[in-house]
Amino acid sequence: MKSQTPAEGIMSLTKDKNLHVYRIACACSSSDCDVHMWIQVNEDDGDICVEFFVETTTPFWQQGFNRFKAAWDILIHGHRKDSHVLMLSKQEALNLGTSLIDSIEIIDDHLTTKSK
Repeated sequence: MKSQTPAEGIMSLTKDKNLHVYRIACACSSSDCDVHMWIQVNEDDGDICVEFFVETTTPFWQQGFNRFKAAWDILIHGHRKDSHVLMLSKQEALNLGTSLIDSIEIIDDHLTTKSK
């Protein structure tokens, strides 16, 4: 199996010298589950920062969900732990990995050229 161009499930939104932004589609076909991935370089030390942005929902009115505990966690700790599931086919997972590697190589090449 080889990665695809254009890549199934992965849409490039921005490709700058220091920042690449992708939208990763969930295999469930609902855009509510999509994830935005930002790949950015720290020019000071060359570290790569990968951020994932997701929109999660809180089952606030579902039976068994403890609204008071959730509110307490936010009030006292300033956050509440949550999770998100992104379903990918084998092809989409391969395309995601290849997109990540390609972005890192492009950013690294830019840094190498910039430092010369």
